[in-house]
Amino acid sequence: MKVILVTHGKVNPKGHNGISRVVYYTTKYLRKNGVDCEIWSVVDGIDKETIINRGEGVNVRCFPRVKLSGEKSDICQKLIEKKDSVDLVHFHMPWLMDKLPVAKVCRENNIPYVVTGHSAYNYNQKQSWKMKLGRLYEIPFLNKATAMHAITSDEKQHFKEYGINTDAFVVSNSVEDNSNKLNKETRKSENINRFLFMGEIRPQKNIIGLVEAISLLDKDIRDSLKIDIVGPDSNGEMKRCLAKAEQLGVKSNINYHGAVFDSERYDYFGNADVYITPSLSDVISLSAIEAMSYGIPEVATKQSDVSSLKDEGFLVICDNSPKELARGITEMIDKKSDWAKMGENARKTYEKNFMWDSNILKLIDNYKRIING
Repeated sequence: MKVILVTHGKVNPKGHNGISRVVYYTTKYLRKNGVDCEIWSVVDGIDKETIINRGEGVNVRCFPRVKLSGEKSDICQKLIEKKDSVDLVHFHMPWLMDKLPVAKVCRENNIPYVVTGHSAYNYNQKQSWKMKLGRLYEIPFLNKATAMHAITSDEKQHFKEYGINTDAFVVSNSVEDNSNKLNKETRKSENINRFLFMGEIRPQKNIIGLVEAISLLDKDIRDSLKIDIVGPDSNGEMKRCLAKAEQLGVKSNINYHGAVFDSERYDYFGNADVYITPSLSDVISLSAIEAMSYGIPEVATKQSDVSSLKDEGFLVICDNSPKELARGITEMIDKKSDWAKMGENARKTYEKNFMWDSNILKLIDNYKRIING
């Protein structure tokens, strides 16, 4: 079986971009299970095809952006050259128009293609310009796909609500198990309740809503709360959030640490009592799954597509409004005596749902089903 994963960027598995990490590890584990899998990626600022070795048998074949060159672009010409040996193309590049000529080449040469949504078509984003303008070209592209890959059952429903009628299957994202690397001896005070958010700081992640939620907490809850926020600041979003925190008098509750990568992440997870996902729209982020693997209870908005986990015993679910986030934080702190058991439940949930060794076999089964018609 020959599978090409098509994406955008240099696919750094140690970077902050979730799609890049998913594409890298999907390739790694497909190859580990005997699938001939390659990453083909359109990359800004290059003018010829190059190859980057990302280690563990994973190479990224980088192509110039498609732009206006269409089917004459390097990536399309390479696909035409390899068409007789390619069984499946799997797109991981929501909204980018570069994929449209590549998909056309697939259709013209009877190569089935699959699309992973990566939360891009979640109805919670329906007011965004992408959801409105993108419908003009995304819907035809998606409805001509052989199949859609949803990361959660909620996302599969979002596909239908956006107007996607292509067959869809569900296979969860996964993270590698690094629990043996976690240092849980870094906590400074048992009187402080330490919450953690890790990810790129952009509007969709709703850190501004989290700041407003802190200001709504009862004083005794607020005085015991510290939230570590870890991740790169996108277009000054964190700067705006910190200014809001200053205005609301809650800046002392927030420690912003900037971008942290690879092994540096472990201390932050080791120091956390609770992981929090305040997102306006998401599909169970990789950092949230990583927190489960370390046995950390979580507060998450229902808009982060966690409803399938509501009965697993480690999670407080709330809406993404500041008032609801404040309620979620308060409810979690009220459960402090249960945190140890909730952490055990989080770890069990990870082992049951989010490990690569089992989920990659589900993906391969779907690939075989699609290829065999």
